[in-house]
Amino acid sequence: MAAETSLPTSLSLTGEEYVQQDKPKELLAWIKMQNNPKTCLQKLFLYSLRYGKWNCATELLKSDESLLQTHDGMKQNILFYWADGMQRNKNVKEATKWLSEHVCLEAIKRMINEANEEGSTIFHAVALTGQCELLQWILDKCPELDINKGNNYGYTALHKASRNGQKNSIVWLLEHQADISAITVNGDRAEHEVLKHGSIELIPYLQPPIYWPDNLNSDTKISFQAKYDRAQTIRLSFPNKRLSENEAIEYHSKKLSLCCVEYETLVIQSMHSVPQLAIACLLALSDAMLSHSSWMNNIDVRRAIYRQSMGYAAAACTMAVKHFNLVNALSWQKQSSSQQIRVLAQVLPSSEAIPSELCKTWSKLLTKLRQNA
Repeated sequence: MAAETSLPTSLSLTGEEYVQQDKPKELLAWIKMQNNPKTCLQKLFLYSLRYGKWNCATELLKSDESLLQTHDGMKQNILFYWADGMQRNKNVKEATKWLSEHVCLEAIKRMINEANEEGSTIFHAVALTGQCELLQWILDKCPELDINKGNNYGYTALHKASRNGQKNSIVWLLEHQADISAITVNGDRAEHEVLKHGSIELIPYLQPPIYWPDNLNSDTKISFQAKYDRAQTIRLSFPNKRLSENEAIEYHSKKLSLCCVEYETLVIQSMHSVPQLAIACLLALSDAMLSHSSWMNNIDVRRAIYRQSMGYAAAACTMAVKHFNLVNALSWQKQSSSQQIRVLAQVLPSSEAIPSELCKTWSKLLTKLRQNA
């Protein structure tokens, strides 16, 4: 979470070693002997917090109260380091007690909302490390906190938790209305982040639930679910060995053709009886095509793939709007709209792969979709 600090050494122990041994008096004496005690004091204060050495942190703070304003090179305030120390000690009560004794509530709330260099707050950082108890503590301190706020790159706390495969954080955030359709500047939703991490089993948490009509035959439901699961397994599979470029292209082409048949067949079979399943299939098809485009060097082929990917996303959006009266309808509308943003966000930077007029049209559409998101 917080960055490492490099510290000067003495002839005996280093400042870091005094902190690790929890010797605050000796630490202060050591600091006074250094060429730049002020800088040393700041670095060792962050180091003490980072390792949960509250006694050392207290003594250093007594010598200079301005240490509470310390920021590191990434513009991270002391809460980032304090949270590290809490995670190391696994003692929330002790850590929160120390903070409340030394930092007023107003300052704590300010620090909670203060972003670092990449625009992330302590809330993002804690979600990344899976500290659910601390997530709740932050929300208790700042009930008005927007848990769906993105950083400079559009990453929300849910994106961060998903990128690190933190199931507990993901579940906690979803219980507190985290938006699964929120999208980064690169066009990624949280489900794409867990895929990068390899935590495929978490993807169902990050997709809207499918509404199965009560009058649907149970055998039909089981059959549809099995077909969808099979298609998902094919699409999300990885090769079990390192492949050459040609082998990789062949592997992904075969995988695409197999899963596309499965999804397209299921769309036709379910679009009237279980429309949200058909929407899920269309979104999966859009993602499958988009992923496959990265393996294609031929411009004409890539153009065709981009159009198909956008077509599937648009079809999903149309179907979601058409069935607005169903349970979970709004979630599927948002998911479908975000998929269009995803396609455009990934295609437009490589504008040479699409005709200029289409590029202009899609650029306007991307602007409109982002405004409405």
